[in-house]
Amino acid sequence: MFCWSKIFLFLLLATSGIAQETRVVDSLQEVYATQEGREKVLTMIELTWDFYDVSFDDCISWGEKAIKEANALGFKDLEAKANYVLGIQYAHHADLDLAKDYLRQSYAQNLAIADTANAFEALWSIATYELTLGNVDSSAHAYDKALHLAEQLKDSLSIVYVFLNQAAIHHQKSEYQQSLDTYFKAKQMATDLGAASLAMQAHSNIATVYMESGKPVEAREMFLSLLPQLEADEDYWFMQNVYMNLGSLYVNDFVNYDSAIHYFEKSIHCADFQVQRPFEQNRMRVLKSDVLSEMANICFLRGDSDAALKGYAEALALAEAENHLTGQMIACAGFGKVYAQLGQASKSMSYLNRYYELEAKTGVTKMHIAMRLPLILNYAHLGRFGELEKELRDIDEERAAFLRENVDLHDRNRELEETLENLVRRTEKQDEQNEALQTRLRRCRMAFFGCLALALAALLGWIAAKIMKHYFASHAKSIK
Repeated sequence: MFCWSKIFLFLLLATSGIAQETRVVDSLQEVYATQEGREKVLTMIELTWDFYDVSFDDCISWGEKAIKEANALGFKDLEAKANYVLGIQYAHHADLDLAKDYLRQSYAQNLAIADTANAFEALWSIATYELTLGNVDSSAHAYDKALHLAEQLKDSLSIVYVFLNQAAIHHQKSEYQQSLDTYFKAKQMATDLGAASLAMQAHSNIATVYMESGKPVEAREMFLSLLPQLEADEDYWFMQNVYMNLGSLYVNDFVNYDSAIHYFEKSIHCADFQVQRPFEQNRMRVLKSDVLSEMANICFLRGDSDAALKGYAEALALAEAENHLTGQMIACAGFGKVYAQLGQASKSMSYLNRYYELEAKTGVTKMHIAMRLPLILNYAHLGRFGELEKELRDIDEERAAFLRENVDLHDRNRELEETLENLVRRTEKQDEQNEALQTRLRRCRMAFFGCLALALAALLGWIAAKIMKHYFASHAKSIK
């Protein structure tokens, strides 16, 4: 199963210039009042950027004005730029569908004026937002076109980023070999360009693909090979992810809980270091909550309920502090399992109810089936036999549906096997027919050459007879 939390996605939003220092909006408006033509439109675009943190409505208003003014004055490049800025601002406001509409206009306008670089920026953002919305095929199509533009620009670094996101899409679709091939291309190209951090991230993603495609040994070796350079660079965010993935390998594939705890503890320790980028610091705390839950899971598997409850409590507190909803779900699910096993059904149900609330809020259902066992135990302990019967009936229905699906697959496989057998028989029959035709052809060829040889012999005999007749006739005349 593809897990976005375990892989570095290179979703570069192509928003160069967005992260500007806060400007004094009033000063810009004063400047705007004295300007005309192109400078005026540029100031309107700047106001579109800067009003976002002040008033989103004013931000959109200035963007729309910039588009109209640029169109009226015939500044095609500024109209494309204004559409791009509005698209990015709508994306920041979480309206990705509307963002894509403006970015598509910007992309088309930039292509029309042969501004390939800005067309690439707009298309890259479209591809990113399509992927964010889960429109994988649309995103892949957009990245394909973006790759073509990057190749036109001969922008090797952009090509690497496109390769990385294309590989991530293949990974999400469980197309592991295509994902690996594309990651290796990206890694080699990044290495050739001297982009060490990109090469290392591609290396890490290759390890992740190995981990999720059933190649744990290869994954472990690749993760371990990253650590010396990460330690030298003091890249604690990256190290934290690598240690967490190593811990997961030892839990799920090597079933070595001591080694898993060793790496999980290293991952947690990384979160104690300060990093320069606030986003990474936040992500490190979020990841720490997930790792704490993983360690609590190991305690639960070992039968140490007290240690498991303590671990889930730490994980839940940290997830709540960071507003990490899936982390809260994982911790609540853990509490539900432990308390159900301890026979404390009321406590277990309180956490399970919270889990289901979060599941409905986030739409994440990957743990839904795993929650059925504690739910059934709780219904039995609480005497809620009606709900217990319903849950068991639902399981029976799902199992029956699964069996029907298996029967359908079995029937389909049998049909495919019969079709294949028919094709094999037809191929064998065709081979026999071809062999018979080849035999006839050889015989016909031999007969033809035999007849030709006889005809040639007859011709030679006739010629010889003519020569001899002429010779004897000449000899007879000479005697007379």
